[in-house]
Amino acid sequence: MSPKSTFKNLREEEREARRQVIMEAALKLFDEKPFHEIGMRDIAEAAGISAASIYRYFPTRDELFAEVLTQDLSEIKPLIEQKLSEGKGNYETLISGIIEYFMGNVPKFQMMCNCMLAEGMNKKVIKEYRAIEQYVLHLFEDAFREAGFTENVPLRVQAALCSLIGIIMVFKNYPDLTEKEKKAHMFNVAMAFRYPEGKPRQ
Repeated sequence: MSPKSTFKNLREEEREARRQVIMEAALKLFDEKPFHEIGMRDIAEAAGISAASIYRYFPTRDELFAEVLTQDLSEIKPLIEQKLSEGKGNYETLISGIIEYFMGNVPKFQMMCNCMLAEGMNKKVIKEYRAIEQYVLHLFEDAFREAGFTENVPLRVQAALCSLIGIIMVFKNYPDLTEKEKKAHMFNVAMAFRYPEGKPRQ
């Protein structure tokens, strides 16, 4: 390897290390207060860099949110795979797993909703986000077929996932319910998609 290539690789490694520091600082802030209250200046300060420098790594706050989210959502895959390997029931595992994850990580759920609505997102980030989305969709398609659905399965799955996102949005701050009661209600509403006749799980 030539000295030129070595220095280039070092620069790339250093740039990636700085990006990781910024993302870790952003994630820490997301856990401390609502993401809509966090600006790029706040993240730069937490990462120990200047406000101007942060834009060399992330052109917009939404792009930073999206990259943190796609990196963090990758944790869902081994979690679901572990539960499925324990034989706990595909559809139930997927529904309860997603509800548990986002109810325990509300800022990340808010980031995900923000990413869905944001425009002009970096193509690399979109590709990574879509890869995770497709992984979850395929798991749901298998679960739906096991549940007895044979027609329009991809369309039904998309409707179920969109509904699940809406269910979490509606009930995550529902008054007069404990966290356990909220999760149980979300689960029962979402389970209406489990049966061809639309009967929710008792």
